[in-house]
Order: sequence, then structure tokens, then C-alpha cells
Amino acid sequence: MRGRRLFLLAFVLLLSACGGAGEGKGAAEAGDIEGNWSTEAGVRLSFAADHTFTSQGLKFDPSLAKGCPTGTGRGSWGFYVEKESPAGYVAMSKEASAGDTIAVSFTEIPQGDCSIMLSVLKSGELCVSTDFDEVCTFSDRFTRTKETTTP
Repeated sequence: MRGRRLFLLAFVLLLSACGGAGEGKGAAEAGDIEGNWSTEAGVRLSFAADHTFTSQGLKFDPSLAKGCPTGTGRGSWGFYVEKESPAGYVAMSKEASAGDTIAVSFTEIPQGDCSIMLSVLKSGELCVSTDFDEVCTFSDRFTRTKETTTP
């Protein structure tokens, strides 16, 4: 009986330690993403309906985001979707109309050199992640801005 109580206590403590430890992912439609976003530090992203984007002010810790551009950039975006084959494989889809993770591919960077994605948060913000198992790698949050320019 004592072993069972200890197991239950350990399980409850584990759940409490995990609860609230991270931000929850939300979901968005493409129209929710299109437009201009910025961080408090002045980094800006502009997403267009044709699935192109521009960025200004990007600067990543090279130990966490290898091969990513600094300053300005441009490329394409889409939601990550799970492919049927091979099972569990995910890829960027410009045709997907909604999702919780946004793939970005920089035009001037060789494919695979800059592996970052944007998580859609329940708060409506976006954050950068370098790992599918991690909602936000960096503390900066992108919020919608009222600027009218898009890529």
C-alpha cells in the first residue's frame, strides 16, 4: 500500500511540474497569419497570401539556429502537415489552410540549413522553435501589427 501511495504521489508531482511549464499551441487559418507581425525587439515578419514572406531584424543564437540569416530575408511559408507515407513524416504545405506550426524556408539559404518554425500560440502570438517537441525555443513573441505593407 505504501508503495502505491508513493507512486501516486510521484505521479501527481510529475504532472504538477509539467503543468504550466510551457505555452500551449493554438491553431490558425492562413488568413489569420497573413499580414505583419513584430516583436518588442523590433523584429518584423510579413506573410503574404501567396505564401511568401519577408523578415527584418532577425538575429538568432547560432548555437540554437544554425545557418539562419540575420538582418533581412525572404522566402516561402506554409503550415506543417503530416504526410501519409512514411508515417509520422511532416512537411511544409502551401495548400494547407490551417495548422498550429508554420514552416518557413528562406530563399537565400540552402534547404535544411536553417531549421526554424513558428508555433501558433493559444494567445494568438507566434514564437520561433527549432524543435517539434518544443513549443518556443526563444522568449520573443510575435504579435500582429497594424502596418499595411506585406511582401
